[in-house]
Order: sequence, then structure tokens, then C-alpha cells
Amino acid sequence: MTTDALSGLRDIHLPETPIGWWPPAPGWWIVLGISLLGCFLVYRRWSRARRARYFHREARRLSRQYLAQYRATQNSADLLQHLFAVMRRVGGTTDAQSPLKSASARDLAEQLRAALTEKNADLADQIKTVAVEEILYDKARQSLSGKQVEALAAGLNAWLKRAARSC
Repeated sequence: MTTDALSGLRDIHLPETPIGWWPPAPGWWIVLGISLLGCFLVYRRWSRARRARYFHREARRLSRQYLAQYRATQNSADLLQHLFAVMRRVGGTTDAQSPLKSASARDLAEQLRAALTEKNADLADQIKTVAVEEILYDKARQSLSGKQVEALAAGLNAWLKRAARSC
């Protein structure tokens, strides 16, 4: 009594109407939701980075403008006020609670010196010798030397690069 095991099988039975692709299965909705969330997060990060790059590019443009203005007028107090205003503005755009908004001129000069120390210690020493408060607030205005102006400009550029990386 041997029976053929395959003789009891029936042929494949297909449905009469074709199955549509819509609506997709729940798993595809989850994949779509995760993909849209990922795209949104990438766009948000890109737009924040783009905005930060704009602020830093504008800050570099302003610093170059202020340095050119200094070379024409030789007004050390104006140069320091403008450079520190750029630092405060950039600090405010990268962090709303930035301590730079209310930092003293000496603290801002120290920030420049610290940023420049990594790159060029000799120029950093030039910033250390700048008597910031005497230049800003003294009636007998002192003048910056060429080395000190170069050091301030390099320090601001180094500080802006560091601030751009922290965004």
C-alpha cells in the first residue's frame, strides 16, 4: 500500500482580481515616517550650519573692514571697540546665553590671546601687552603698534574659526 504523497497536492490558486500596491503595509508607513524624520533632521542641521557660516563670514568681512578703517585713521580705541563688538555679536549668535555679551574688554582680549596661543605664541604675547582698558577709556589715547594690530587680527580670525567649529 504505497500511496503517492504528491498526488494529494493541488495547484496554486491565484486571486481573480490583481492586488493593488495601495495602501502599503504598516511596515512601509513606518519606513516612510523614519525617512521623513531623518530628512527633516538633516535639513535642520544643514540650515543651522549654513546660518552659522553666514554669521562667521559676515564677522570676518566686518573685521577686515574695521582693520582697513584703522589703517586709514589709526584710531586704536575704535578698532578695539569694533573688534570686540564683532566678538560679542558672534558669541550671541552661536549661544543665546553667551557670557561674551557682558564680558569686559580685558576678558575679550584674553579670549583672543587664548585662541591665538594655539597657533602663534609670539603674536599671543603681543596681545598680552595690549593695555586694552587704557586704550579704550584713557583720555590720552595710546596707540597700538603694527605687531599688536596684526596680533589682534590674527587672534580674532583664530577665535572666529574656533567659534565656527563649536557651532
